[in-house]
Amino acid sequence: MIIDRIAFLTALAILIRNAGLVGLLPATDSASAATALATGGKTDSGNICWLPGDPPNGRMTAFTETLRDSLDMAIGIVTTVPFSHATPAAFAAHNPDRENYTEDAAEPGTPGIAEEMVLEFRPDVLIGAGHPAWDNPHWVPSEGYISREMLRDLRRGIEGIVFLERVPGLRATAALSLAGSFLDPDDGRSLFALYGGSGSCFEPWQLLDGGQVCRATVENPTLAEAGLVALEILSRNEQGFFLVIEQGDIDWASHRNNICWLIGSVYDLEQAVAALCSRLAEGCDADLGNTVVLVTADHECGGLEVANESTLATGLVPDMAGTPDSSWCPGGEVFFHSSEHTNAPVRLYACGPAAAIAVLDSLEGSYPSPSQGCLDNTQVCEFFEMVLLERRLARNGILIIGDGMGTGAEDAASLFLHGRLDALFWQDQKVFPFSCLCATWDIDAYNARASMLGLPLYSPEEFDPLVGSDLLSLGPGESM
Repeated sequence: MIIDRIAFLTALAILIRNAGLVGLLPATDSASAATALATGGKTDSGNICWLPGDPPNGRMTAFTETLRDSLDMAIGIVTTVPFSHATPAAFAAHNPDRENYTEDAAEPGTPGIAEEMVLEFRPDVLIGAGHPAWDNPHWVPSEGYISREMLRDLRRGIEGIVFLERVPGLRATAALSLAGSFLDPDDGRSLFALYGGSGSCFEPWQLLDGGQVCRATVENPTLAEAGLVALEILSRNEQGFFLVIEQGDIDWASHRNNICWLIGSVYDLEQAVAALCSRLAEGCDADLGNTVVLVTADHECGGLEVANESTLATGLVPDMAGTPDSSWCPGGEVFFHSSEHTNAPVRLYACGPAAAIAVLDSLEGSYPSPSQGCLDNTQVCEFFEMVLLERRLARNGILIIGDGMGTGAEDAASLFLHGRLDALFWQDQKVFPFSCLCATWDIDAYNARASMLGLPLYSPEEFDPLVGSDLLSLGPGESM
């Protein structure tokens, strides 16, 4: 029976791909995917750390909460997209609807995600986009990521919160570096830095011929700059820290099939990973001997496939046609099979203490992983809890998420930036000795596939990981 399901699902994946129907079947969204990473539990699309079916008291516990409550660890969140967006929110908020960004947008009596993150959970460091002066200047409640009232209070001063924001003409690093030089989680003060652009995120990097990349503005920090400030602050906590870093533009670019924006975003991510690992290698309060670093994606978006490796590897900027919201490459360098999320597996890489990496080796291929050479995204939470909380094999943890970054996105960026495949910083096995695939399905995706197979719907007590997982990666030549 399992062999029949494998054959059916593989054939189905090939049929969907060849028919150009990738993205039409339900696939996990960022809210349920990040919830799986943060809590170790599956839920419905759109839920942020909230149980499936949206029960009234459906809060799920993220391991960031457990690390803070049990060990007094410092928590940091850095993202290039709105701070209250689904992925960062899953590590500091709970909500049955990912679009309840603020109290103004939520149903009466329902808390907003922004309010819970900033005022209740209060990460020791929170740096992200979503500044209303650029993306919601008219204060439309349904469009903003922070309420007028909360921004007003932050500007007036909220006890215990150091607030920074984007200022025209001012380098973001000026104020960030200053805050990084003196803030200490043990002193009870936290940092909230709010940036952004007209597209709600940090403004996209620009590609130049020769495999070069140029930042759009110095008024927003790069992911590396923001990540290093977070690392500097969090490292001062004697009990250790956990840092979540997200490059969210990869997903936004993939939805628009914008290969130039996508490659620039992967570059931003690569620079951040390299900078953080370099700082850890220097040895300070946090180093590679006591800090485990994991790089992965929450899901795949766009079904990107590199169609012409040699052309992309020349470092010439691909021509794009269409509109900013729907693009394609007439030169045929790459092809997007979809503008939506897919259930293709993503890659996962890790470095850190050998004992911590050994835990990943033991989890790989074990239930609920769908196969050898693979993890399930819920096992990321299990891994960090085992390493940081239960066995204390590492003092600190860093989870770096390339939102929507599938194997095709990595391939395209590696070719343009380095002239060859598998050349991104985290793909160097000398630095990141562990790598595998990671399944990302949520309950909605599982149930859609189970219905097609005539199988029972998802139950946390009994489910078949093969049903939720794509057995055929959209990356060339790669399958589970």
